[in-house]
Amino acid sequence: MKILSILETAYPNYSKKLSTEELDNTGKLWLNMFGDIDYLDIGKAVGDFIKNDKSGFPPTIGQVNNLIDKKPSFLLANNNNDQIEFSSIEEWKGLYKQVFGTDPELKNLNDDESRRYIIKQLCER
Repeated sequence: MKILSILETAYPNYSKKLSTEELDNTGKLWLNMFGDIDYLDIGKAVGDFIKNDKSGFPPTIGQVNNLIDKKPSFLLANNNNDQIEFSSIEEWKGLYKQVFGTDPELKNLNDDESRRYIIKQLCER
């Protein structure tokens, strides 16, 4: 999970204390807790926590969950860090088509599922 890699980088002293098994269990727990939430929303919440943290300790699952904006996020940033707003599913599908071409799986998903699928594919790219 990329989010945990970010946390390991931001809090290297914490992750060094954990065994491989503990790190694996942590990853499984976070995936279980946040598996139904968009990666971008989790990433934004973790980034906000890191930027404002004064404790020196990584966030708990509850702290991240409290920072997640429960409304769908429709902003992306391009290479210049300009924010690009996508207000309709057609714009999301257009972006996906430009990056990946056509995908028959999108035809079987509702709008919210399509948006999540597109964001996940973009994040894993």
